[in-house]
Amino acid sequence: MTSRIRALPKDVANQIAAGEVIERPASIVKELLENSLDANASHLSIDIEEEGCFLIRVQDDGMGIHRDDLPLAILQHATSKISALSDLAKLSTMGFRGEALASIAAVSLFTLKSRCEGEPHGWQILSSPKNQEAVSVTPVAHPFGTTVEVRELFFNTPVRRKFLRSAKTEGMHIEKWVKRLALVFFKTNFKFTSMHKRTWFLPKAHSFSEQKRRVEIILGHSFLEQAFYLEKEAVGLKLRGWLAPNLKSADDSLYQSLFVNERWVKDKIVTHAIRQALSELCPLGSPLAYLLFLDCDPSACDVNVHPTKCEVRWEEPRHMHDFVWHSVREGAVSRSQSAFYEEQAMEPPPKLYASQPAALQKEKEKNSAHPLGHPLALFHNRYMLVENSEGLAILTLSKALQWLAREVLQKERALGVHASPLLMPLPISLNSPLPWTPTQESLLASFGFDMPCTGPSAFIVRKIPTALRYVDMILFVPGLLRAVCKNPAFNWNDLFEQIDDSTLFSLAHLPETKETMEELLAKLENHAEPPFRYPWIRQFTFSDLES
Repeated sequence: MTSRIRALPKDVANQIAAGEVIERPASIVKELLENSLDANASHLSIDIEEEGCFLIRVQDDGMGIHRDDLPLAILQHATSKISALSDLAKLSTMGFRGEALASIAAVSLFTLKSRCEGEPHGWQILSSPKNQEAVSVTPVAHPFGTTVEVRELFFNTPVRRKFLRSAKTEGMHIEKWVKRLALVFFKTNFKFTSMHKRTWFLPKAHSFSEQKRRVEIILGHSFLEQAFYLEKEAVGLKLRGWLAPNLKSADDSLYQSLFVNERWVKDKIVTHAIRQALSELCPLGSPLAYLLFLDCDPSACDVNVHPTKCEVRWEEPRHMHDFVWHSVREGAVSRSQSAFYEEQAMEPPPKLYASQPAALQKEKEKNSAHPLGHPLALFHNRYMLVENSEGLAILTLSKALQWLAREVLQKERALGVHASPLLMPLPISLNSPLPWTPTQESLLASFGFDMPCTGPSAFIVRKIPTALRYVDMILFVPGLLRAVCKNPAFNWNDLFEQIDDSTLFSLAHLPETKETMEELLAKLENHAEPPFRYPWIRQFTFSDLES
């Protein structure tokens, strides 16, 4: 016969709650850091001893906890982050369950110190499982912010300690969680100390270059070297970050980091969309590393699925899958059109006589090596301002790229077109089927295209002429295919007519840095002839500027 139903003693209930929230010392570090980040901390200091079993200390410079709220902080279901059931549908904070501190205090010797701005000193409470409800608040010297100390973890539940792994393993899990949060909260300093020795320090990273530097420190140089960056937006959705297919060191879970509204999660829908979008480049079973930040309306996902808050449930999973798939796919295709471009060899500039004065020789070397000039700025993503020996010149980039493509193809016409494979094959779908034949496919191959037909109105682009690197293939290929089908005698002049539409030259691959602008000028100089009177350049002499 079963026993009668009865309420569990308070200490047993607390132990059960602690078992749900606290898997290992790293779970405590995660919960404490999330509370500090919710308090708008700009500096976080994490100290551990004996890999968290003896001591975990997290100190922040956040807004602090009011004196009267300190006893409530370690009570179950007490929180400042939600007040009504409707708040669960629009969560914008990292923590919210109101169980973390209560559960931690139930299995450790717990100290909480805090000081709010404007208070003359701080306040502290000391709690243990035996006096968790009868704590006293005492004054203490403390800077603005909050410090939580967790000592002797699982001292009252030795059976839990037996299930912990080695000190090295537990320490690795703690450090991994600190690094995960450092990968998304760039405007916060992170200092990590183990056994009184500072292991590492990460300063704030405001600019994009500083953020890349932090990512490089945490994930390594090889990750950024092999990864491509993407940034896509849709209505209510934004995805940005890095993906590195086939990264050999991608076995660590730190290299599969997805943050939804700054919260690290594991999500099968998003992971499947990434894998599917990169299926040709990264087959099933091969390593895939990514660091992605997905921002959406808090009401579009439910994060109250698991006690550790590491899973989400989407309101519209199909819509989310499609958005991620298209974003990753477009990012990979965009990368592929530029990754395999081989720069044409440039002839070395002519040597000058050493007997010339140093300043004059230097100026002549400069003008001889770069007759078109030196780039000053790129504006409106359409024009490049260039300084040269005659004055200032403005280059219309779309026309310059169009002219360059024609010139390169004209020279390669007799010797054979140089083709480059796309990093990611590009599928093309037409509105209506075409009467496609192997002869037409061979014709395009002679121009440098590898575009097999995969269906009545479907093609896949595998190779393109290197000269057409800047052409938007999504816009260019459909018109090219229709022109080939319409004209059985399609020839080079017909191909040039297709290229003459300057709107096809994608702005996504235009030069942005000084180095890439100089590379483009070098390519133009390699095919153009002085005095550079071409439709794509407008020269202003010094007299023009003075007038």
